[in-house]
Amino acid sequence: MRYIIGVDGGGTKTSAALADESGRIIRVNTMPGCNPNDLGFVEAKNRLFSAIQSLGAKKSEISAVFCGVAGITASDHRGRMRELLESEYPDAVTDADHDGINAIYAAFPDNDGAAVICGTGSSCFLKKGNDIYRIGGYGKFDCAGNGYEIGKSAIAHALRCIDGRDRRGYLCERICGIIGGDPLSALADLIKADKRHIASFAPAVFDAYEHGDEYAVSILNTHLGHVAGLIIRAAGIYGGSLTASLTGGIAVQPVSQKILRSMMPDTVTLTVTKSEPVCGAVAKAKSLLTEIKK
Repeated sequence: MRYIIGVDGGGTKTSAALADESGRIIRVNTMPGCNPNDLGFVEAKNRLFSAIQSLGAKKSEISAVFCGVAGITASDHRGRMRELLESEYPDAVTDADHDGINAIYAAFPDNDGAAVICGTGSSCFLKKGNDIYRIGGYGKFDCAGNGYEIGKSAIAHALRCIDGRDRRGYLCERICGIIGGDPLSALADLIKADKRHIASFAPAVFDAYEHGDEYAVSILNTHLGHVAGLIIRAAGIYGGSLTASLTGGIAVQPVSQKILRSMMPDTVTLTVTKSEPVCGAVAKAKSLLTEIKK
C-alpha cells in the first residue's frame, strides 16, 4: 500500500497526517510548532521531520508529501525545505510552502475560494483555478487583524489607563485581572513575552466587547476592518461572487463573524472552515500526486 503525508506546521503545533492515496486519513500526530522564524531553520526542520517519521510509514511506501509551514516563505527557508524533502523522499513527489496553502485546500480542496486565516497571525489566500494569490500576512510589516495584535492593543489600553489617557472600564479591569495586578509593574515581563502569550489576552477583548466596553469595540472594529480589507481585495482579484472561509481562533469567534459580515459587499459570502488545516495539507499532497499521474 502507498501513502501520502500532509503536514501543517504552525507556531504553536505541528500536525502530521498519514493518508492513503485517495486522501482518506489513517493517522494524525501532533507535536510542537515548527516556525523557522521562531526556532531557526535547523530546529524547525528537525521538528518537521520528526512529525513525519512519527507516522510510522516506510520511505518506500510514501508517494507524496506536502508540508505547509508558517514562516517558511521568509529568507530561503522554503527552497531549503523543498531540497531536504526531495532528498529524504526521492521516490515521492514532495513540496513545501506557506501554511496558508493548508487553509485554502482545507476549505476548498476542489473549488475556488478564499481562505482567511485569523489566529495568532492573519492572512488571506485566494484559490482561482490553478493560481494561488496571497494577500497580507507579512509579519512585522503587516501588523493587524490577529490575536497577537488584538492582545497587544488590549495591554496598551490598560497601560494608558494608568496615566489617564484612557478611562478605566471593563476591558482594563479584565486585563489587570489576567496580569494579576497593575500592568505597569508587569511591563518588563510583558515586553519579553512571546506572541502566544500576548495573544492569550485577546479573548478578554471579545468578552469586553460583549459587555459594551467602548475600547474593546474600537479594537475589534479596527483589527477586523483590516481582515475585511484582505477579503475585499481577494474579491476584487476574483471578480464575481466569492466564498471566503474563515479559520483560526479569532476568525471563528461569533463576534468576529458578525463584525466581518457587516463590512462585506454583497458579492462575498462568509463561511467557517470545517476541516482542520492538516486535512488541507493532505488534499494538497493528493493534488501533487494527481498532477504527476496526468
